[in-house]
Amino acid sequence: MNKVNNRLYFYENYFQSLNNLLTFKNLPQSIIFSGQAGLGKKTFLLHFFAFHLLNSSKKETYLKEFTIHDQEILKRLSNNEYVNFKIVKKKEKNSSIQIDQIRELINFCSYEASFSSPRFILIVNIEDLNSNATNSLLKLLEEPPKNTYFFLIRHSHAKIYETILSRCHKINIKMNKKISDELLTKLLSDFDLSSSSTLDHFDTYDTPGMIIKKIIYIKENNLIDMSSAEIVKFCYEDYKKNKDLNALNFGNQIAKKLFLDNYNNNYSKYKKLYSLFEKRSKELKDFNSSIDQTYEIVKRLS
Repeated sequence: MNKVNNRLYFYENYFQSLNNLLTFKNLPQSIIFSGQAGLGKKTFLLHFFAFHLLNSSKKETYLKEFTIHDQEILKRLSNNEYVNFKIVKKKEKNSSIQIDQIRELINFCSYEASFSSPRFILIVNIEDLNSNATNSLLKLLEEPPKNTYFFLIRHSHAKIYETILSRCHKINIKMNKKISDELLTKLLSDFDLSSSSTLDHFDTYDTPGMIIKKIIYIKENNLIDMSSAEIVKFCYEDYKKNKDLNALNFGNQIAKKLFLDNYNNNYSKYKKLYSLFEKRSKELKDFNSSIDQTYEIVKRLS
């Protein structure tokens, strides 16, 4: 899901708080936003960035509607086309954020911010930083350039270096089931999607963003009429062919749902089977092993 939603939900209070802190020059220069994947942390921060590209009248309108009417702004932000804004994330088919990307960021920070406006940097999924990239980033966080603000996104349970945590203000994002369901309904409408039977493939704990991404993947690849096990196999084949980590993750998540559905029948049996599945799945990723052994385990659940 590359398109950023031009409407912002749930984060209105967070947005107002950040903006007030910035206005009164009290905004911490490094903030980590932690929360489950798919809660809209990145969308929220891109809206915050986009807001600061609007003129005064459009800012007033935004604070009433929380909608970016010019989708091109969000697109250009995502493509790093604005001088005072930088987004760093793991490159496609790379397993981590590389040190060269942080060196490029250091170079970006070496220039004076344009027209004394604040300079915003977003690092997506800091758990993806490799050790060398982490060490280079630490130097920036220890002595951040004037009028430069770092926004770091972290998935809730992902392990990261304590040295990064210690240098950042921390904000935890949580969403209860009622709000999550309401958000999903709005996103399905905004992205012109029908949940239909595809929701059967998802865990009840899947976040709205995760579900939207999976529905788009299923629709784009014409998987709607397939069983969960068949979708898992397609995801694994997609990963083997294109090294698409999202495909592998989708496959594993749908497989996990199949295990959960079977636990009530024989917990001991399926717990052991799931342990074997996790081992085979890890080998698939780490050693590029055959998908056959992993898929054979999944087929036994259908």
